[in-house]
Amino acid sequence: MLTLKLTRKEFQADRTFGTLEIYNENGEQLFKCDTLEDKVRDAKVPKITAIPYGYYDMAKTYSPKFMREMWLLLKVPNYEGIRIHAGRKPEHTDGCILVGMREKNELEHGKQVLKNFEDAMDQNYTGLARMEIVKEAGNAN
Repeated sequence: MLTLKLTRKEFQADRTFGTLEIYNENGEQLFKCDTLEDKVRDAKVPKITAIPYGYYDMAKTYSPKFMREMWLLLKVPNYEGIRIHAGRKPEHTDGCILVGMREKNELEHGKQVLKNFEDAMDQNYTGLARMEIVKEAGNAN
């Protein structure tokens, strides 16, 4: 099983920065990048709220929006179509998880980072992948 861990680290008024790591079944790190999500809120506001903390199984499925296969988080309470994709700022998320390299208050190099993410997933996927979303230890938010 592939294990993904998204650690939320910095909480701003309209965005949340974190890191995403992929580990194989032996616990070896295969990939790491920065993430950008919408603001973490107690109550969902459509398209501008990060998904809840927790564990989510994942599958690679066809995305009509992106017109290609992409990784999807499954059974996210009160959300549909939560994918991992490239983007630079909160307006690009629609509740999804953006990947890239953080530069100042945005993400850069998203397309290359997404390709590296998908390569790591595709080359090591054995039928089960699960993401855990957590808050960085010691973070008051």
